[in-house]
Amino acid sequence: MTEILREISIETFNETFASQNKPENIKPCQENAFNAERLEKERSTVDSTSLFLYFDEKQTDRIMTRTLV
Repeated sequence: MTEILREISIETFNETFASQNKPENIKPCQENAFNAERLEKERSTVDSTSLFLYFDEKQTDRIMTRTLV
């Protein structure tokens, strides 16, 4: 699941910010924010929930919620 979350996160980030930034600025941010170890740690946090939506056995979207204390 972490790899799926990573792929969706990078795709969403690119769709949102790529047109406003240079590739050399985006890549380090992606490598830091979306590396598998960091995402796995975030997914393991008690107050973090990742929901994956499927339609006809294909993943259609991702919703991530986090409870802040």
